Amino acid sequence: EFGLGEFLKNKWAAIPVGIVVMVGTFMYLLKWDVSRRKFEELVLNIPLIADLVKMSAFSNFLTVLQIAYDAGIPILECLYLAKTTLSNSVMQDALNMSIKKMRTGAHLSDSLSAAQLFPKMILFMVSTGEQSGRLGELMAQCVSHIDQQLDLLVDTMGKLIEPILLIFIGALVCFLALVGCNNR
Repeated sequence: EFGLGEFLKNKWAAIPVGIVVMVGTFMYLLKWDVSRRKFEELVLNIPLIADLVKMSAFSNFLTVLQIAYDAGIPILECLYLAKTTLSNSVMQDALNMSIKKMRTGAHLSDSLSAAQLFPKMILFMVSTGEQSGRLGELMAQCVSHIDQQLDLLVDTMGKLIEPILLIFIGALVCFLALVGCNNR
């Protein structure tokens, strides 16, 4: 007999301590630039989570860019301001490439395209805005579209998580029932 029920009954405090140690270790590792960058790269490769992270970053970035541009701030300074909204270092590095290209005199759409970060729809809207002289207006429309996509993504993730949680809770209850039956 394995005695898992006895272990859980007598050593139950080991479980929360183990969880605290694992979370603490993870938080400690995230303080190092190398491990944090690896984690951020990993997050950007997980299908639905990457979309969620990117969409929210694009929304924040374009909102600040649009507000600063509409306030009359030079576009290069707008990019510096908007860059502060990005918390992911991989995305910040990609935007740094855009800023460098912008300093050489490139258009905003060309410099954002060089980052290879932004979706084609955003690049198209920015390019159209530059050519038509309605950059602020088209960035606002782009933010509105991204926010709609973000809402749909969050709804989809919620619908996917519900069955997973249901299965997990059911398995946990079944496990606890089996452990309880074995101890009698």
